[in-house]
Amino acid sequence: MSNDLFLTGARLRAACTGRPVAVAAYAPAASPLRPVAVSVATERGRVHVEASDGLRRASGTGRAGLAALDSLGLSALDTAPRTLVCASVGAVAALAALAREYPQAVCAPVLDWWDQRVDHPGTRAVLCVLDAARGRWVLGETPEAERELETWSRWLGVTEQGPDGLLALARAATAGPALPGLDAGEADDGRAWDRLREATRQGRPWRLPDTRAGAALALAARSHACEYFASLRLDDPLVARAAVWDGSVVSGTVVMRSTGTLVVRADHPVSRLRVDAAVTGWAGQAWEPRTERAGTGRVQSASVGTDGVLTLTVGDLVARGLADAAPGGRVTLRAARVDPFMHARGRSMQASALFRSGNWIAGRGAAVRRRGDVPMDVVIAAADAT
Repeated sequence: MSNDLFLTGARLRAACTGRPVAVAAYAPAASPLRPVAVSVATERGRVHVEASDGLRRASGTGRAGLAALDSLGLSALDTAPRTLVCASVGAVAALAALAREYPQAVCAPVLDWWDQRVDHPGTRAVLCVLDAARGRWVLGETPEAERELETWSRWLGVTEQGPDGLLALARAATAGPALPGLDAGEADDGRAWDRLREATRQGRPWRLPDTRAGAALALAARSHACEYFASLRLDDPLVARAAVWDGSVVSGTVVMRSTGTLVVRADHPVSRLRVDAAVTGWAGQAWEPRTERAGTGRVQSASVGTDGVLTLTVGDLVARGLADAAPGGRVTLRAARVDPFMHARGRSMQASALFRSGNWIAGRGAAVRRRGDVPMDVVIAAADAT
């Protein structure tokens, strides 16, 4: 069985029951803050915008579309950011392109800021309702049909159209408890917004190109946001249960236990936990994740025997949640949880290094070509992306 077959089974169940099937126990996005919903349509190179904040509605094409957003009070001088509610990332890109075409619009810096923040999963700055809904449920439809707003509106009983329909879908997709840990993304949004607001207050042009050092730090921030969000998602019990089938989570039976070492016979011969990878583990099933009392360790070896069974040896064990893992007991392993504070510290150290003498990214020297091995998880991620 694979993860695709797991999702196919969920779609068949949804088709039989006529109701969405949950693939996440928590909402994968936080509820929007003072939302502005924007529907975008492009025809013959012209961008038509319809926007609503739930009380007022405005629309326009081209420069008039930005004037419609201005009329809703969208400004980079706001004390706190507002959430853009849209259908998909493509809508954000279209708005950013419109802002670059008419940079004098009051809302233009905000549109560019949204375009930057949408690359940070877990952000509260932008809510793409299709991504949020697909991260929470599957429908009794084809994957292609799930990429259409009309499909989700029909299954979730949303009758409103345009931006008001986006707001209704956003409420449905974020109802209930949000994925624990998303507040770190909200804090990053606040810091990014404060930088934009200060630059706007000082009259600095928002279209200035990034320096090479600034671009490198922005790339690191996006990469860290992706890693952190992927780590958070595995704390969702339903997501963890599905992740067993693609090897992101490994459940199995303890074969041997000694001081500092644990040998696990995996249920399935697939694992993305490569040798020397730091792991988190707990006694129990994949859908019983423990965030506070989880054990940690590092994969020392991974092998598949002639019987097709995968065996993992975990060393440097700090037991905690694995203290009760005796031979014959059930355990679950996953990649070590990401610490956002360590990420922030790493970026701070990177920023200091970028301004040292001889750093070619900052323009103080020539790049040195080096060859090296590519980690297997990077190869797998690249294969998944294609």
